[in-house]
Amino acid sequence: MKNLFNKYEAYTKKGGELSDELIKVLDPIFKEWAEDGYKVKDIESITFDQTAMLCAVIRAKRGVAAAEAARAEERNKLARGYQVIMRGGAVIRME
Repeated sequence: MKNLFNKYEAYTKKGGELSDELIKVLDPIFKEWAEDGYKVKDIESITFDQTAMLCAVIRAKRGVAAAEAARAEERNKLARGYQVIMRGGAVIRME
């Protein structure tokens, strides 16, 4: 995985680019809702909740993709003559 923070926990160049991109998108949204009289804390909370939800979906999709890749690898090993026994999430390989 690529990093958006360096060893000092400061943004990398790409991290700064992401920050700038998010500000461009979020600034008008925050201003609109705040000008309509909503609490900034509430806007922040909803924004955080939705960001967390989007991240959870991405993580789940990556997990599914990783699991599918692992299953494909196990099928390939079976085709090459390995015996694979799966028990409760554990995989035992026997040649």
